[in-house]
Amino acid sequence: MMCWKQSKLYWRVLIACFMFVVLDCDAGTRYVRADPAIEMHNLQNQLGSYRHILFPSRDITLDVVIFNDSYHAKIYQQKAIKQVAARSIREIAEENNASVAVNGGFYTPDFQPAGLLIENGKTLTKTSHDPLLVSCIQVNKSGRILLEKKTSRCLSAADAMQTGPLLIERGDMSPSINVLQRSLIDIASYFSPKKRTILAQSSDKKLLVIVTSPMTLSEAANILKNSPFIFGVSKITTALNLDGGRSTGMYVRSKEMPFSVPEGRPVKTFVLFE
Repeated sequence: MMCWKQSKLYWRVLIACFMFVVLDCDAGTRYVRADPAIEMHNLQNQLGSYRHILFPSRDITLDVVIFNDSYHAKIYQQKAIKQVAARSIREIAEENNASVAVNGGFYTPDFQPAGLLIENGKTLTKTSHDPLLVSCIQVNKSGRILLEKKTSRCLSAADAMQTGPLLIERGDMSPSINVLQRSLIDIASYFSPKKRTILAQSSDKKLLVIVTSPMTLSEAANILKNSPFIFGVSKITTALNLDGGRSTGMYVRSKEMPFSVPEGRPVKTFVLFE
């Protein structure tokens, strides 16, 4: 058995070989040069941090916000009735003084939320039986997001939004991904590489908000399960897919400068963080 001192030295050497870190204290920005390469910024008001993660050898990028316990979230539906008149994620974020904003759930061709949407205890749209939308998110009275496996868990919530599918369940890749891909042949293109928007919960109760470059749902789930260290957490316990593809977008107001991943087309609902 390796003694404690030898073990400690072993891990130091291993970590040193794995990545090279440059810390710029004045800018408050840290660069981790490796594969992946990670650029980090602090959010305003000590809400958490933002990471831009790049896998050069795999042509994959991830933009991630890791929230501390001090965040306050809300589900927001924009007032525009027609998509052509809708406002962007960045505009909605700035109008609502949000520090972070991402696109929300799916929407119908007539620009209405697809599935259950509850705001301030009022059900605005009813539950959908779409096999993709089997889960939901709800926001509790403290402004914390709860990722629920079943839509039924959100029926009595004050604020909730139906979405899916589940990517990570109890720390493992959800078996529903492959089941859905085999059964939903008529929407096979949905399972091809596309941009994704994901909400995830870590084992130490941190909330992660993630947008990705084009990838499959299985690829996204695989990264979340097997590479949690790139997000600064030890384990992802739950992860839930929001709308994606051209709807994927993010706005982040960091200490240094605003950052955004512009959506390809306006979206109906948002998740805002203050």
